Amino acid sequence: MQALIYVPPNGSYDRPSSCVELALKEGYILSSVLNVGAVERTVISEEIPGIDGVHVLAQRREPRELPCTVYVHGSDRADMYRRRLELINRLSGGSEGWLYYKNDYITVRARAIPILPANFTERVAEYNKCDIKFYCADPNWQSLGTEIAHIAYAEGVGLSFPTKMNAIKFGVRQMRININCQSAVETPVKITMRGRGTIDSPTLSNLTTGERLTFENLTMVQNDVLVVDTTPGRLSAEFTHSGIKKRAFNLVTPSSIFWQLKPGANLISYSARDNNQNASVTLEWVNRYEGV
Repeated sequence: MQALIYVPPNGSYDRPSSCVELALKEGYILSSVLNVGAVERTVISEEIPGIDGVHVLAQRREPRELPCTVYVHGSDRADMYRRRLELINRLSGGSEGWLYYKNDYITVRARAIPILPANFTERVAEYNKCDIKFYCADPNWQSLGTEIAHIAYAEGVGLSFPTKMNAIKFGVRQMRININCQSAVETPVKITMRGRGTIDSPTLSNLTTGERLTFENLTMVQNDVLVVDTTPGRLSAEFTHSGIKKRAFNLVTPSSIFWQLKPGANLISYSARDNNQNASVTLEWVNRYEGV
């Protein structure tokens, strides 16, 4: 069984009345959906004089387009037209929402825009055929759950005893951590660093890929927060000091890379110029799939 659930920008997956569900059930009956698997790739290459063929530089995954056929069904003719109008309204606007895809094994989602909002064709009795197409600029499907890992200092882990010791918290200091990323493609991360003392010029590195992200001349003290998002097209770096939030791109060194996790094993490290461990770092990511 397959189903598509489109959640418009002002809707919520937890409020079905604000969404459009296309499935094998009454209301909006999903007849077919295409292109949920791997998307087309474009080879980026260059010609080198005197050498046969071309030199391949990279491959780019093209945006995903999902055409689907739906039958709008009502209890009578008036109800069919009511549902049709409702479908048009929820798919109109041209804004990016979330498109959920479900089958008998997995549920994933992707950012999507309806680019053919309910193009109605033939009608038989109280059934009206409708062609819809969704456009996903980022072609990768995302899992619904968020993965979390801690590096540097994390409370609530480490030593444990059979006796309870009130007012004492145990933690563990770990300046490197191994992350096994279950994604099928490179995956952006959200990095949140919190100061637990003075920190000078922190660096977060993916030692597996050799990429590092350094904030030069950034001094963090107790309760300061640095939040970094390495999502391509949505890159951000914000530093909060004394409750005041500001952009921190100007502190990123020219050689830095807003690195991502690669599929499989990743060795991530934290360091600072003053060589102390006064930081709590949290990494969050969502597993991604080229197709399902």
